[in-house]
Amino acid sequence: MAIAGFTTPEPIGFSCANPDESQQRVLSLAPGSSAVIVGAPGTGKTSVAIELVARRVFTDGWSADDIVVLTPNRLAANRLRDAISTRLALGDVTEAASGPRARTPMSLAFSIAAEQAIVRDLDPVRLLTGAEQDAIINDLLIGEIHDNERYWPEELHEDIRVRRVFRTELRELFGRAQEHGLSPEELARLAHELQLPAWESAAQFWKTYRSVVAEARPDHFDASELLAVAAGALADPLVMANVKLIILDDAQEATAGVINLLRAFAQRGVAVVVLGDPDESTTTFRGAIPEFLGRTATDVGLDVAAVEQIVLTTVHRHGSAIREVVTAFTTMGSALVVGQRAATPAAPGELITEQTHPQNATVLSVRRDSRTNEMSALGRILREQHLKNGVPWNRMAVITRNGALVSAYARGLAVADVPTRSLISESSLQQHSVTRDMMMMIKLALGRAEFSRESAAEMLTSPFGGLSALELRRLRLAFRHEGLASGNNQPGSDALTLALRNPALFAQFDFGPARRAARVAETLELIAEAAPTSTIEELLWTVWNRSGLAKTWREAALSSGIAADEANRNLDAVIALFTAARRFVERQPEAPAEQFITEFERTDVPEDSLAPQADSSSVLVATPSGVIGAEFDVVVVGGVQENVWPNLRPRGTLLFPHRLVRHMRAQDAESIDARREVSDDEKRMFAMAVSRARLVLIVSAHDGEDDLPSPYFERVANRSVRVPETEDDRAFTLRGLVAGLRRRLIADSPESADSAETAEAATALAKLAEAEVAGAHPDSWLGLRDWSTELPIVDRWSDDDDERIRLSPSKLESWEKDQIVWFIDSIVSGEQTPASGLGTLLHSAMEAVAPAGVPTGPVTGDQLMSVVDERWSELSTAFEAEWQSTTEKRRAAKLSAAIAAYLSNFDAAGSTLLSNEGGFHLVLDFDDERDADPRDASRGPIRLTVSGKIDRVEAEADGSVVIADLKTGSATSFKVKELPQNGQLTCYQLAVNVNAIEGVPPDAQPGGAKLIFAAAPNAKTPYTERRQAAGDQEFFDAAIERLRKAARGMAGSSFTGRVFESEERGEFSSRYEYRIHLVKAVTE
Repeated sequence: MAIAGFTTPEPIGFSCANPDESQQRVLSLAPGSSAVIVGAPGTGKTSVAIELVARRVFTDGWSADDIVVLTPNRLAANRLRDAISTRLALGDVTEAASGPRARTPMSLAFSIAAEQAIVRDLDPVRLLTGAEQDAIINDLLIGEIHDNERYWPEELHEDIRVRRVFRTELRELFGRAQEHGLSPEELARLAHELQLPAWESAAQFWKTYRSVVAEARPDHFDASELLAVAAGALADPLVMANVKLIILDDAQEATAGVINLLRAFAQRGVAVVVLGDPDESTTTFRGAIPEFLGRTATDVGLDVAAVEQIVLTTVHRHGSAIREVVTAFTTMGSALVVGQRAATPAAPGELITEQTHPQNATVLSVRRDSRTNEMSALGRILREQHLKNGVPWNRMAVITRNGALVSAYARGLAVADVPTRSLISESSLQQHSVTRDMMMMIKLALGRAEFSRESAAEMLTSPFGGLSALELRRLRLAFRHEGLASGNNQPGSDALTLALRNPALFAQFDFGPARRAARVAETLELIAEAAPTSTIEELLWTVWNRSGLAKTWREAALSSGIAADEANRNLDAVIALFTAARRFVERQPEAPAEQFITEFERTDVPEDSLAPQADSSSVLVATPSGVIGAEFDVVVVGGVQENVWPNLRPRGTLLFPHRLVRHMRAQDAESIDARREVSDDEKRMFAMAVSRARLVLIVSAHDGEDDLPSPYFERVANRSVRVPETEDDRAFTLRGLVAGLRRRLIADSPESADSAETAEAATALAKLAEAEVAGAHPDSWLGLRDWSTELPIVDRWSDDDDERIRLSPSKLESWEKDQIVWFIDSIVSGEQTPASGLGTLLHSAMEAVAPAGVPTGPVTGDQLMSVVDERWSELSTAFEAEWQSTTEKRRAAKLSAAIAAYLSNFDAAGSTLLSNEGGFHLVLDFDDERDADPRDASRGPIRLTVSGKIDRVEAEADGSVVIADLKTGSATSFKVKELPQNGQLTCYQLAVNVNAIEGVPPDAQPGGAKLIFAAAPNAKTPYTERRQAAGDQEFFDAAIERLRKAARGMAGSSFTGRVFESEERGEFSSRYEYRIHLVKAVTE
């Protein structure tokens, strides 16, 4: 079915019409002969493979069906299939092939298994995807934990076994064992022989896993199993009987399973031709064996003398500048064959492509002080290439080391007005908010998710609800006021949640948000009614068709800018979800929708997808594996940071799947330097990335306080033209041009308002406005607009709990220093950092080691660190590199020692802990304006709730009660002179004074409050205390008045903050999310 707005990637033109001498050797191979062709990137390996197919068909009279061409992944197979079809069409070969003319090894294995099923009258085989396999393994692991199974080694404890990385290594270990023909029993024996208890436990689990799959899904096979099934099926002469030649491109990515498949073909007398470069590979961590190119004949069971070895000697893709960069990394690696490293760029008269020769190819390096500025610089370069040099967007690519950076660079470049796209297969469906929103609609309708205030708000403010946060609040208030008018005191949010289950309740309102919410409620009702007789695909279509987003997103996708990129990503995700739903229905036509929901919820592994993606007139952002077999005129290798690329953290440190590959290939694991092995893998991956470029190669990094460019960046930078920093990297966008003109317009002094420059800027803006360029017309300048609303953020006259002012003690000073900062923090949750995560762990450790009411005696840092170690897995995923985790753990040990010293001194002083992490709620209602006119939204009673948790409430030896708050940050930034007015401690003392804290005697003598800084500023003391004196009545009266003043301001409709000139940064408001609201606008 054709889907509007979606296309398959356009074919890349390959041509070998004028082969060089080394390529001619390949084309002169006798029919039926086998060969190994190695060549550096760009030497025309794929092109010569295509031409070899043409020679066999046109010159030797073979049928196209006699030849199977394999390539590692589906994208490369699509490109190669189109190129082969185009080449054969030149010779009038237009008959339909019995199968794809280029395919992945997995596709071929599936076809072989299907053909065997037909020949032997067996049930058809089905692929067990990686996501499905991961879900089954996850269920079994959780079941074992619940059953208290204890056969795993101690180091692989429960916290490890519930993590995705452990499941991934399990799947890799099973896959490598299957590829090498091992059974669970044989893996267990090997584990005993090599003294690897982790393998022995994994073998036991593997046996259970296989029995579960065999019983529940008898005809399902995972990727490695399917390759093994296909290799075995080739023993039947009736299966794939017509194949005479099998060609494997990019053979450096071949796994043992693929090699076994080639061996099975070779044993039947099929010629085998493999092409590749052992110096470039992206999937060694998944079992790829680059050295296969150096031992092909032995591995596939052929006579070494009968397999011709050919080295391609001329690079046709790029010139000497890019070739020098590629060589700088390929000569550093390890490979069994090295002849390809001597390849040199072709002369202009030795072309094998129809495109202009890239003799003047350029290598650029971009270094900036932040990732944001790095993105801006890259955006400018790419826009220059497109606008000035005419390079199509789809002939450019950005390559990053990992999938997390793909999203960051795709969005960052979109902000810089570069249209981007990424591959669906690089993220799971659950990682897309759009697919989660669609599934949430269905889960709520079917009762699979709880109907709560939160879920209702999430659904209504999603794209499928279409309400903004302000519209949602307006709708809640409408329900609240309607309820009060009818004598119903139900909170507005509860009434709205009820209405979503009863659409008729929306009939009493006639305004936009209510109508949109009513449509959502009707959609939920339709889904619930249709569910018993409908498939999951049909239910998803109900959500999609009634949302009206198809037209909205399609129109946005056809435009340009950030909105277009976001719309394209959303549409890609929706199509991927429909594709997954259709596949589910085809495999299990009788299964209820709830079963698909279950699989969706427990699957967090990306799946390879057949879904079409958005129009390719955009820059591809991908990892190295996403550009195998591709080339681009302009390539950016971005984010080349220290500890990111290369990432030298050892792979497979839990179950060591790579060690199994070494052992089965008779490599001595003890003699291999694991770090050197990882380093070689990183070089291969980087070489592959930089070698995709034809005309321009750009390598970028940022150099900040916490991030440094990597040695790889420096190695390229030394061979490049460095891109200097410019005043404005946005100048090649309409938005940047408009911003620059507006800035020039207001930067001039009043005396120069009539200057030529000002007139020129005004004239240019007028022309842009006439062309309807966004932001050019003064009517669109936000700084000139009236307020969107002057209503306060709470309704003072409402008794609804949602309308109370809620204040955390730690936010009081935030309000007093900068009201805008307080407002932003109140509506946007802050980012969880490793530092804050460590603070949480240390607070938990302190609470566990020294509970309230229990004498603890002397405490050691090791005691606290044992608690921290148990939960370190919660924090370790936040680190990009192992060294960061190690460094932070050392810091944790120092802080633990300081906390232990404090606890020991506390116990030695005869003090007692009354409360640990004790919560409190301080309700303060200020009625001094209750006589105001209720129609005046700016006046009226104020209801304030101050709530929080206090780290420790201590009773000292003299009986006085002291509040203690632990700080794991540095004490050097704390100003002692501000301690008497510290808002957090003041609120805590007030809570004690009014007996709001459990466990504190009502007649207790107040002893003040203190801050405990575990990170001492010097080595003389392990920790530092800063004490606020005990409050008297005057102190508490002032605190109440302070809270009253803050609450009155917080209930208002406008908030103040200091506006900074240009890039000036204030001490308290220097973070970007604050500064963007506080830097002076160009319209002010």
